[in-house]
Amino acid sequence: PRNIDVCETFDAFFAVNASGRGTLTYQWQVNTGSGFINVVDGGVYSGSNTYRLSITAAPYLMNGYLYQCIITDGQGHSNTTNTVLLTVNKIPIATALPLSQPECSGVAFTNIALGTSNGVTGTTFAWTRTNPAGIVTNLPLSGQATGDIISGTFSNTTDAPLTVIFTITPTGPSTTFCAGNQITASVSVNPVPRVF
Repeated sequence: PRNIDVCETFDAFFAVNASGRGTLTYQWQVNTGSGFINVVDGGVYSGSNTYRLSITAAPYLMNGYLYQCIITDGQGHSNTTNTVLLTVNKIPIATALPLSQPECSGVAFTNIALGTSNGVTGTTFAWTRTNPAGIVTNLPLSGQATGDIISGTFSNTTDAPLTVIFTITPTGPSTTFCAGNQITASVSVNPVPRVF
């Protein structure tokens, strides 16, 4: 079997290829930190007595669990596989500050600082934004947050406030690049008063 990396709540499996005399039997074992014990079907586990151990919706608390399989042939001879590691990566929960803000036309809005509420270091943030008619800016319609911030300036060429909405998608680090739920942040751009 080989090491497996998954995002939390995703499925995982370990499989072993073996040959021997007679019918082979399998017993998967897990080490959660206190030594290896037999895996029993139930909860997240199935296939504990087959060549393939399946884990359904692996929770983050299983991160770092070790697995091996004892294979016994028809003559009662047994062999134990190499030990493999289950890595369960957190799915980032994005945060943005401020979530909403008013700003004057032609004045840089307050930097939108991005982060995660569950401590997933190495998270990157992709964003898209709306483009209401009357907004002028050099900021593209989509991008990657540089330094985990979104910054820019909007000019409002109308006589009414306009709101630009950013949709932000967090993605965790390699090897799984777990994608979190999108969040939004908004900038309300007030018009410049006109004198007639």
